[in-house]
Amino acid sequence: MKNLMPELYKILGKNPIFNDCSPEKVQQLVELLDEPIHFSPGDFILREGEPPSAMYILFQGNVEVVKKDNKSARYHQLEVLKPGAFVGEMALIDAEPRSADVRALDDVTLLVLPLGKMNKISPSDLDIPTQLKLRLAKTVAERLRSTNENVVRSLEAHLEEAKARAALGYLTSYMLITSCIFMLVLGALTNMVDNPSSTLLITLPIIIFYALTIGLVIHRSGYPLSNYGMTTKNWRVALKESFWATLVVALATILFKWYLVTMTESMANDPIFDIVASADLSLSMFIMICIFYALFAPLQEFIIRGGLQGALQMFLTGSPKRRTWGAILVANLMYSVSHVVLSMNLVFLTFIIGLLWGWLYSRHGTLIGVSFSHIFIGLFAFFVVGFQKLLGA
Repeated sequence: MKNLMPELYKILGKNPIFNDCSPEKVQQLVELLDEPIHFSPGDFILREGEPPSAMYILFQGNVEVVKKDNKSARYHQLEVLKPGAFVGEMALIDAEPRSADVRALDDVTLLVLPLGKMNKISPSDLDIPTQLKLRLAKTVAERLRSTNENVVRSLEAHLEEAKARAALGYLTSYMLITSCIFMLVLGALTNMVDNPSSTLLITLPIIIFYALTIGLVIHRSGYPLSNYGMTTKNWRVALKESFWATLVVALATILFKWYLVTMTESMANDPIFDIVASADLSLSMFIMICIFYALFAPLQEFIIRGGLQGALQMFLTGSPKRRTWGAILVANLMYSVSHVVLSMNLVFLTFIIGLLWGWLYSRHGTLIGVSFSHIFIGLFAFFVVGFQKLLGA
């Protein structure tokens, strides 16, 4: 053991219990040690509940203190100990069974300090065990204070999380209920209107009222508006990505229309660019519809992407990827189903394009890019390519 003296003195200097020990005290400690013991990664060094026979000095490697959850059988890491740390030191104070498991994280070497040798020390040499106990008691007291602070912080964090989940749960429930009411009202109004294009003019006030109520609930949730897409952060890169995605969708729309014109009899005589599809509208009505749609689309994005998808991304559990795509799918289903009163074809197409918008929104968390894409694609599909006939809208 004497050949361990220089390295042991260096390692013990990292331990607050021995950071001011003289070489003589370290030498006295070395004389009490048994032969070192070695463990491989994953080996259990101590097991919870077993009676203590020794305490240990971590000479080489790292170990973790873990606690087993009896319900799930999983181990939860409490602490990682590095060279110089004591392992199982509480046995010197109360000799009670081990309170946790200790497991090697890599190749580990431990110096063994048997409790039996400590108990056999003559009264004239009581300096070592007495100092150990006093310093351990001080360390335990410091750990207890730290633990109390950590417990308070943990309780506060759990309380805030519970409040947040309650607020987000209320928001999500409110949005689902109001979405159903909106679809019922929209369906009733659509049946009363002869010209489907006029549906936009009728539903815009409803959408505005819907967005205002959603905004009120979002405000009461306690989360900043930026969590719901109301931010200019990253707007340039979001707009750039949305522009290129929109361009691809526009080209795909033209190719799809070309395929229908060349491959189907029902649309064989239709032009690819059917701008006159809305010839029954006056110029003023056409301009008004375009303006209203430019207002309508961002409100839809605020409700579906910002409100519902944003809330679900915070409310759902699991990995970030799972939360994100779960929120995208649920929000997008609500968005596409809201078009069922207009056309089943429109439901299908809005679901496909809605997945793209949900993904774009999740990347940067701003409504600017997806709102631009929504406005452009909607106006392009209806008033440039002329998808009214295909969609039955």
